Amino acid sequence: MTVAVDGFPVAIANVDGSYYAFQNLCPHQGTALGGRPVVDECHIVCSQHSSKYNLKTGACVAPSEPDGFDQDLMTFETRVVEGVVQVRI
Repeated sequence: MTVAVDGFPVAIANVDGSYYAFQNLCPHQGTALGGRPVVDECHIVCSQHSSKYNLKTGACVAPSEPDGFDQDLMTFETRVVEGVVQVRI
């Protein structure tokens, strides 16, 4: 799911019942990450250059192809209150 929090595009993923929020745009070239499938338990892969990110930590675990760009994703704290996922920017 993709939402705007205070005007900032944020993607939210549910991984085994826990919610993780991260910047929606890949830091490499701004490709949207929201809506991409979660792979290898807690990772997301950019569709443009295959950068792979850990959703729990934001760490870039596989750099983009072919230039090796490896900047981490910004992640944000989440909590669920009365069934609503809240994100702290």
